[in-house]
Order: sequence, then structure tokens, then C-alpha cells
Amino acid sequence: MNEDIVTFADIICPKCRYMDSNKKYEYPIVLQKVFKREGKFIINGFFQCQNELCREVYPILMGVPIVLKNLNLWWASEKVKLFAHLNIPDELASFFQTIDIKNKIYQNEININSLYMDSHYGNLSPTSYESKSHNAYWQEIIKAIKLFDQELLNKSIDLGCSVGRLTFEKAKLAKLAIGIDMSFNMILAAVKIQQTQQITYNQKIRDNTYKRINFSYEVPDNVLFLVADALDPPFRANSFDQVSALNLLDNVSLPLILIQQMDALLEHKGNIILTSPYEWRDDICDQKEWICQKDKQSSDIVREILEGKFLSELQLKYKIITEIKKLDWLLRHHDRYWTYFIVHFIHAKKF
Repeated sequence: MNEDIVTFADIICPKCRYMDSNKKYEYPIVLQKVFKREGKFIINGFFQCQNELCREVYPILMGVPIVLKNLNLWWASEKVKLFAHLNIPDELASFFQTIDIKNKIYQNEININSLYMDSHYGNLSPTSYESKSHNAYWQEIIKAIKLFDQELLNKSIDLGCSVGRLTFEKAKLAKLAIGIDMSFNMILAAVKIQQTQQITYNQKIRDNTYKRINFSYEVPDNVLFLVADALDPPFRANSFDQVSALNLLDNVSLPLILIQQMDALLEHKGNIILTSPYEWRDDICDQKEWICQKDKQSSDIVREILEGKFLSELQLKYKIITEIKKLDWLLRHHDRYWTYFIVHFIHAKKF
């Protein structure tokens, strides 16, 4: 975590903010203690809420701030996955991987890391696989973030940022780009890229066979990644002039709340970028929360929600700048196994 941009990020405590008589109470968190630094990066330490009645602390672990209302619940699910990203020599990692090869949680994290690092950075590698669809997806996303009225954005945020590609791209066009995700390992991978200016991961070839990918990737300093909840983001309302969520809408428990949170974070005349394949799953989201109807596609409903034509009580008012009904998105599991999605892409401006 780059200490120089913490104050500008203006992170608030998610535990003690509340509304009272139409007044919103929000309290910032500030650096309380630093245990380890590496140059300008804080590796381990604590944030603390400035509300005298709260004083909640939030850890910084391996360069990753963790700012969640329910840390205990999150830690119970994440702690067994951390080994997959420990900074140990390849030979030692291979040794432990051999011992732990039957550990499904560990192996799953290795495979997920390969999957999403490939999805975000595979087409940039000098030894890249050829995929016109993969390149087209990122070309459309990057083109969208460049379509702004002003020369330089103030603050931009990517919800569900995964391993950080879009956040890095947006940092080229903003004073500050923030990426949040609930996965510690995803955020840690992005933080490592920022710290080392290198893309390094194990690309799955087949079975338990991997190829080491390593190449330079220059990224700016004005980037902050943290573990935080897109449904309860620790930032003030109307504080961003660009908000995005790529393929997150069908991966949260309350998709309509996600849209409302994106709107709440966005200032007037700000831009929103949203993509989704609308692959609704009842193990993630109760069917009553799905944004779909028998006689209407999810893509049409989402567009009409933003335009204020559907669920008008939400009082959303956006002008659609770009809409692509069918944009290919590929996830590479290994050489012979790919997942192919057709996503809805929408870029809109708030009024």
C-alpha cells in the first residue's frame, strides 16, 4: 500500500457510519501503526477509525488493507487460502504443493490465480496465446474509460477488481484509481504487481502442470487496492467521477444493491461501466434477487434501471453512451479448457 495516497483516498469506517434524521455520519480511518515498510509501501500495520465511540482497527497484511464491517466472518473463509500467495522460492512452493496436492482449497486457489491472471494479463505476455475475443474484450473496456469530458479524472474505483488490470488502466487517466475485491489473494496479486512492476504467475497447462509466466509491466503509483465489500464500500457518497464493475453483478448476493451502491459512489455527470453475462446462480444469489423476467432479458432491465424507466423509485437517471449486447469474454482454465461467456457491456453517464 502506497502511503502517499492514503489521505486522498479518504477511506471511511464501514462499521460505525449511519443515518440519523436525514443526516449521514461518516468517520475516516487513518494509519494508527506501521510494523513494516518497504520503501514507499506499507507492508504490515493498522488503520483505526477516528470516531471516539468506535475506534475499530483494520489490518494491513502483506501490503493489503482489509476494511470490512465483519472481519471475523471474512477471516474464517480466507485464512486457509493465503499460502497460495506467500512469497517463497519456487522450489519451496513446488515442495509444499506436492505435499498439499490433495488439498482442494489450496489447489483451487492456485487454479483461480492462473485463471484470472491469464484473463487480465495473458494477452500482454510476450508468449501470449492468440485470442481475438480476449483482446476485443479488453479493447472495448479500455476504449470506454477514455471517453470522458475532462482530461484527467479525479478519483476512479473498480468494484470487484480481481487482480487489477482495469484499475491499472484507469490510473493512467485519473489522479487516483482504487480497486476493491473480497478476495485477499486477488488483491495481493494486484499489490505485488504494483510493488514489483512485474507480472508473475503460474499458468496452468494441464492437470497439475504449470508454466511460469514472468514479464515486466510498468504501472503508475497512484493506485490503491484493498479488501472491501462492493455492497458496503468504505467510501463517501458522490466521491468518484468514474465507477466500474466488470462481471460482478451476477456474483453478489444483492445485485440491485450493487447498482445502487455504484450510483451512490458516483458524482453528478460521472460515468459508470458495467459488464455481466447474467449467469445467475442460486448458490450466490437468491432467485428473488435475480434481475430478470420471463418476458424480458436481464440486459434490457439493467439498461432501463439506469435510464429510470424500470424501478423508477430508485430515482436513477443515466444517459447510455455505449451499449454492446454481445461481447465475448473468455476464461482460460488450461490449454484445452476454456469458458466462453457473452457479456452485456454498458457505459453510461449520470444526470
